[in-house]
Amino acid sequence: MDAMKDFPSVLRTQYVRALLMQRDEAEAARLRAQFERCARRYPYAGDIASERELMEIADRCAQPSTL
Repeated sequence: MDAMKDFPSVLRTQYVRALLMQRDEAEAARLRAQFERCARRYPYAGDIASERELMEIADRCAQPSTL
C-alpha cells in the first residue's frame, strides 16, 4: 500500500479504515479530499465510480442506526 498510496483503491481503503475502525472523522475527511483530488486526474471513470460507491456504503455503515 505504501508504494501505491495515491491509487484510488488504496485511498478508499484508508478512508474506510479511518471512518469505521478508528472512528477518526478528521482523518477520514482528509483522505476523502485526497481521493477527490486523485479522482480528477485518474483516467478510468468506471473505477472511480466503483470506489465512490464503496465509500458511500462505508458512510452509511458509519451512521448510527435509528431503530
